[in-house]
Amino acid sequence: MATVNVNQQVNADAELEIRGWEAIWVQPLDFVFNGLGFMANYTDIDIKTLGKDSKAPMGNVYGIAPTMWNATGYWENDVASVRLSYTLWSEGATGTGPNQQGIPFAQIYGEDRGQLDLSASYNLSWIAGNPQLTFNIINITGEERRSYFAFPNAVNDMYDPGTTYMIGLRGSF
Repeated sequence: MATVNVNQQVNADAELEIRGWEAIWVQPLDFVFNGLGFMANYTDIDIKTLGKDSKAPMGNVYGIAPTMWNATGYWENDVASVRLSYTLWSEGATGTGPNQQGIPFAQIYGEDRGQLDLSASYNLSWIAGNPQLTFNIINITGEERRSYFAFPNAVNDMYDPGTTYMIGLRGSF
């Protein structure tokens, strides 16, 4: 004889109230160097449940971090552009409801994670169709995505995408 856990999704008689705010700052720095600038934003989300089943384990929208921020430094003109961006998903998003693996309080959580990316382009205006050469690096620092089960030292899964380099050519014919 073996114990088998069976789960079924059921719509709860409740509503999610999602409130939050976002601050965005865009600052050209042409007085330092023509085409230089930065932009940054911060987002804070608060989620509450309302209604008959509001005590059901749906108080979170799973996979959504309650706070996030990113910043981008850029330089651009008519010929070329370079952008370096850092994005941070903070406070590790809740991945599931309770009762995972038969443990009443156990949930799966994502760890805080940040990622640094680069995007650059150069216009080849002397070629017909004005093509653009592009170069992108995704996840420059090789950050992993990791989730844990109930306790930070109990790894649920880990994904190591590494760093991705892309070169492209874009144009009109």
